[in-house]
Amino acid sequence: MRYNMKELMAVASQPAIKFDKEGVLFFKDKQDGILFRKSDVYTERWFRLKGNLLFYLRNRDPCSEPQGLIVLEHCHVEMGPRNQTMFCFSLVYNMEDHIYLGALSEAERDSWMHAFTSASIENLRRTAEELRAGLALAQEGPLTKSSSPQPSDSSHYGSEECADELRPLLLELSCDNLRCDHSGRPPNSMLVLMGSLAPAIWDTCGHTEVVERSSNPTYLLNVELTGRFCTTSSSIRVCCYDVKERVTKTKSFIGCASLSLRSLTMPSDNQPRLPLISPDHETVGFVTIAARTDFSSSTFKERISRSGLFENLFCTMYRFHTGLGAHLIVSEIMAESRLSFTIPQLLLNLWMTEEKRLLEIVLSMESATEGEWRSLQSIAVRRHMHLIETYHKASDTLADYCGSAFKTSIMKGDRPFEFVPVNLHLQRMAVRQHKNKDVCDYDVVTVGAFTAYPHKYAHGGLHRQLKQLKGMHSTAQAQNAAMDASWEAQSILGPDRLSQMAQSILTIEELREDIESSLESLLYNAQLRNVHVMMTLVEKINVKAKKLSVSCEKSLIEEALAIWDTARCTGSTAELRKALPLNLMDAGPPSLNRNKSASLPRQLCSSSGGFTLKDISDDEDDEQDNKQDERDFNSGSTTLQNARSTPTPRSHTPVQDLCEDFEPLDITSLNIRASTMCMTTKVYNLNQQEEYWAEELRPSVRKLRSAMQTLDRIARVTYGLLSLKEPSHTASLSYSVRYRRDVCFAQSLTATVVALQAKFWCQSPDQVLLRSLGSTGSALATFASYLSCYGDERGMMEDMLVAVKDLRNVTFIIEAFSSKVGPGPRIEGSRVNLRVVLPVPDSVIESAAFLNTSLDNTKFRLQFGLTPIYFNVGINEQATIAEKLGNIDLQERINTGGAELLVGYMRRFQRCQVKENIELQKLAELLDNQLSTRRNKNVDVLHTAMRMCRLMHGLRMTSCKSAKDRTGMSVTLEQVSILELDHNLAAHQVSHALQCMRSEGSRLQNCFKNIGSPKYAINTLQLMHMPKMYRPPVGTFGYGDT
Repeated sequence: MRYNMKELMAVASQPAIKFDKEGVLFFKDKQDGILFRKSDVYTERWFRLKGNLLFYLRNRDPCSEPQGLIVLEHCHVEMGPRNQTMFCFSLVYNMEDHIYLGALSEAERDSWMHAFTSASIENLRRTAEELRAGLALAQEGPLTKSSSPQPSDSSHYGSEECADELRPLLLELSCDNLRCDHSGRPPNSMLVLMGSLAPAIWDTCGHTEVVERSSNPTYLLNVELTGRFCTTSSSIRVCCYDVKERVTKTKSFIGCASLSLRSLTMPSDNQPRLPLISPDHETVGFVTIAARTDFSSSTFKERISRSGLFENLFCTMYRFHTGLGAHLIVSEIMAESRLSFTIPQLLLNLWMTEEKRLLEIVLSMESATEGEWRSLQSIAVRRHMHLIETYHKASDTLADYCGSAFKTSIMKGDRPFEFVPVNLHLQRMAVRQHKNKDVCDYDVVTVGAFTAYPHKYAHGGLHRQLKQLKGMHSTAQAQNAAMDASWEAQSILGPDRLSQMAQSILTIEELREDIESSLESLLYNAQLRNVHVMMTLVEKINVKAKKLSVSCEKSLIEEALAIWDTARCTGSTAELRKALPLNLMDAGPPSLNRNKSASLPRQLCSSSGGFTLKDISDDEDDEQDNKQDERDFNSGSTTLQNARSTPTPRSHTPVQDLCEDFEPLDITSLNIRASTMCMTTKVYNLNQQEEYWAEELRPSVRKLRSAMQTLDRIARVTYGLLSLKEPSHTASLSYSVRYRRDVCFAQSLTATVVALQAKFWCQSPDQVLLRSLGSTGSALATFASYLSCYGDERGMMEDMLVAVKDLRNVTFIIEAFSSKVGPGPRIEGSRVNLRVVLPVPDSVIESAAFLNTSLDNTKFRLQFGLTPIYFNVGINEQATIAEKLGNIDLQERINTGGAELLVGYMRRFQRCQVKENIELQKLAELLDNQLSTRRNKNVDVLHTAMRMCRLMHGLRMTSCKSAKDRTGMSVTLEQVSILELDHNLAAHQVSHALQCMRSEGSRLQNCFKNIGSPKYAINTLQLMHMPKMYRPPVGTFGYGDT
């Protein structure tokens, strides 16, 4: 008690009206006697009881100073011991000495004993349990059985049992003339509403926020009555409390008022104004209640729940005043997305398929029975198998998960769920003006940082690790004068050799599929003599073929040949021949109609190949070569075991055929371009009198297919050689970085898809967005985070930077919704060409009719990319340390780069709009000035970027470490800013609205869902270093797990 002695002294010295009971009692105490011996004597003292705290003063004078405190917990009261001069009783504690007291009369003794018995919290708990039991018994009885809700998702009653149920009521409350305390201080008032379930049985159905120091408060938080509380026979009781201390929620009762719902819903021009009656039967103020049936939370919830993509909606209703005297009905909704675990599963299945294709290349290398090549192949196989096994376990874990639809912040360290974003929620503010049916929706996807938290940050995040991986190859790349700088910028899997060749293989497969499909269509339309379609197809083939010709890096192929030459010179050619893939040398690409879902590893499909295209016009010789290669394939397409046991009759091995007569990459690329040029010339110069157009095009088609096959074979052999000779530490780092990148990318893509689906399914069709998608071919997505540049959060920032950048490589496709597939998205393609197909409702298709070139809406597909822009400003105590150390260079580069991208997108956006937005221009200039101003915790940069994103109808994502505390402060601040700028929120209500949303809104509920405590995990130290506008209200924060 000594730590809070001053506070206890202050409580004990309060006026008598503040105590439950006080008076004189005899207290048995030890006092000094003769020869320093202590004796027990009864002394008169003044006692004061407040709750379960019993204070006693120095003597019987009520004005004497407090002497001690007795806590009335874990004890009971007993009579005795007997005394001839007083009526004694005692407080009996477990494992402690008894405390003996006495009174002058029997009545006074009984009064004090009764007060002590009912003062403990244990007794209050027992009483509450008894009341709950009585309430449950009453609900099962005939009095309330007819009004108990039926088990259904909408919580509506049956038609016969709820004939007297009313529509949901939204209650707007205010008080006036509340009595001040003895010192003249107005109360910190709060209203608690209770509904009647049966006669004399009440249950809490809602409450308002706390309005500080006001005798005439107007409450912003509305209370909604639904279900069992909203029947014609129901009554409500409004209890007014004075909140003394918000941290401990200590409050005192002021008064209450009661009325029936029947009288509340009767048509009248005047709102009910009821007197608040205190326990002393005095009028201590008045409460005014306004009931509305035209607004309810179900109206706003339906817009989100109807899509079936979200669940567990939490809604809070507010009423604000504008500066023009109108009313704003604001609904704050928080929802969990069912896609949080679905999108990572789709990505994992896709990545497993890719890794299996790469594993097949390594497995197809015929292992030597002895030597270093056998061990090298085993190491390469284990690397691929480890990735596949990890992806498979993660996919199975997500498929078997049956919990909530979001990953809580306390699960962010769980490896089985690392691909799932942390605490992903849709945060929506719906605004509707009074007497206006239009609703404005403002969405923010709140999510934890896109980071691989279980892998920690001993070596930094992805940004630093990619630079480290790049540095390992910088020397070799610098020596290569033919190094293509653009290749590095286009690297998707990584900057190392293995990642670049894996990317080449995946790119070649994707482009070959597209070109092959276009070639088949070209030949089909040639038979139909459809010239216009043929010209369109041949242009498409030209574009794809041009990309295909530059899909491989020349230096890597030369490096693979150098490995062969080195092995041949050192005498290890025999082992290397066994280690090189026989079926890759003689084999073409895998089947073009491959299965892209997770499946067991397949054997590589072999076809003809191995020759050099020397003359494009020599059609007959090429056809003979194709037939000869086909005969060679039919005679030699056996398993690896048969290949080992059967000696080859040829004087040269397939390795020698490929490596010694290796066609240079430049010639292969030239053959691809030459065949497409020849094909284009034939299409544009077709003779109308010629009967068989398809036969005219077949030689060029055959040449193009052969050249593509050669390029694919070269890429596969190169990957196989590099996989065997890549240093172990470099390969391990490459695979580790790729896995970490997959983890972070799965989280960022999931959040983006949720934002897009909420835009298309849960809002009215956005004409501005659809027009910009058709004109710019890209959607804007702004990611704002509050991570610091110090400690682990710097590594999180580095992870998030790469995860956001990787979204540029994703293509989104809008198509008409079909009941067969549902609204869930699909993922196609590969890492190098990822396509996310988003089914959208018919209303979106109809609104995008100006972009639809097909008369059939079911065939409509709108393809667009994403312009992801990342901003970050740290605001906690770690950000203060980083600023003191001058270690915020990464944050400055991120914000500067994000501003450049945002202004660039703004220019494209302005060109496709009917009218230029002058406010956007001013905001762009303001953003540039804010970035040039070096200021600590420059959160104005984020505010301006968020505002610009809203004006351009972009997607908004807000993050911090766990998307609870700093994110909650940011989201509520952004909501109030929108109300102030776009809806004319009254200036005197801005601060009150912000505090109300933070103390009673959905973000506090988000904290409870994550850590089980309705408090922001912000301590006093963090509070001191946070900007004032980001500080939570008193009583809403404290220590907790983040």
